[in-house]
Amino acid sequence: MIPVKLTIQGLYSYQEKQTIDFTRLTAAGLFGLFGTVGSGKSSVLEAITFAVYGRTDRLNLSGDNRYYNMMNLKSTELLIDFIFETGKNQTSYRSIVKGKRNGKNFEDVKALDRSAYKNIDGEWIPVEVKMMENAIGLSYDNFKRTIIIPQGQFQEFLQLSNKDRTLMMKELFNLGKYEFFYKVSSLESKNNEGIHNIEGQLKQLGDIDPVQVKLFRTNLEILEKELNEKNRELAESSKKEEELRHLKELFSEKQEAVKKYETLQNQLPEYKQLENRISRYEKCVSKFKHLLDSICLNNKKKEERGKQITADENNLKNLEYEISELRKQSEELKLFYDKRDTLKQKAGELMQLFRMKDLERLLAKEENRLKLGAGYLEKTVKKVDELKINKQNIDDQINSNRRKIPDLSLLSSVKSWYVGKHNLESQLSEIEKDIQEYFQQKESKEKVVMEMFPVQEGVGITKKLEI
Repeated sequence: MIPVKLTIQGLYSYQEKQTIDFTRLTAAGLFGLFGTVGSGKSSVLEAITFAVYGRTDRLNLSGDNRYYNMMNLKSTELLIDFIFETGKNQTSYRSIVKGKRNGKNFEDVKALDRSAYKNIDGEWIPVEVKMMENAIGLSYDNFKRTIIIPQGQFQEFLQLSNKDRTLMMKELFNLGKYEFFYKVSSLESKNNEGIHNIEGQLKQLGDIDPVQVKLFRTNLEILEKELNEKNRELAESSKKEEELRHLKELFSEKQEAVKKYETLQNQLPEYKQLENRISRYEKCVSKFKHLLDSICLNNKKKEERGKQITADENNLKNLEYEISELRKQSEELKLFYDKRDTLKQKAGELMQLFRMKDLERLLAKEENRLKLGAGYLEKTVKKVDELKINKQNIDDQINSNRRKIPDLSLLSSVKSWYVGKHNLESQLSEIEKDIQEYFQQKESKEKVVMEMFPVQEGVGITKKLEI
């Protein structure tokens, strides 16, 4: 297998899309991947392994978290696109792996979709995914052992058992074709069995007599000659049969042709009559068609002219009626026109009367407004005088109140006295509470002492407590 190109996105530490062009590396015949620990060398090899086999030994081999562990934590999609060449003819194959993260559940990464393609005449034709392993010719385990050895597993490769090492070498170097033991033994047993069967059949025939063999050969030659003669006669008979069959087909075709001919002969008078009619029609068309066309054209023109004359007559009648109406209107208007000076004078006098009426209405309206304005003015003057008197009274009251305001320093000292008094009262209440608690505790202690030491005659509780 010769790698050609690898594209990775969202796999392990490869968040952004990265493309490795192996053709520039393999051109030199030898290349290597170098880098610090964690730089992504193993990710490249695992991407190739997963693209070809769909398996990987890194992190979880299976289970729900396998694909989650493979995908970069900052990526929502995973892509592996690997192209390689293999075989004698260097056939190109392509494997594409795609996957997406569930948008609602961050840890849910569904199974990755793998697809395989084969380059045929410059086009990528889809093939089964299993063809990748067949094309390379190595199983997944031997591919890991020989092509890609995971970190820390080289010792396991060296310590393979004889059977595993033999199977691996057979698969690597195609040594199975040199193992002929089972094939040879099977073939030998089949040959021996065939020989025994043939010998048994020969024994059933008995001893061979040369005279009888010669007789059988003579009879065989005679039979062969008779067979050849019969074959020749059969060939001649087959040829004659073919000719007769062909003749029969021709005869049937002839009968059908005769029937068609008789049918056409019966239809001959009808077709001749039709031919005469067609010839007469062609003569009439050639001699009279242009005349008939001209007559039809003249008739159409005559009809159109008649329609036009009728329309013109109707228009003429309408115009004459309109002219008579206009004449009547002109005579009526002439009478009014002769009296135009008198009408103009009357119109002027009426316009003056209208203007006088409008002036009278306007004058009455202005007089009413003047009366209303005088009343509003008188009320406004009175209100202004009242407001001036109220303002003077308010100013006098403000001045008197200002003179009555006490000293601010005195108010401050009074305020501080009241604050101190409030604090002392609160402290006094707390002290009284403490005293009450003290007396309660004292009474409880006296009760305890009375219970422990009963009181004797002539001795008070106070003495007991003092002792």
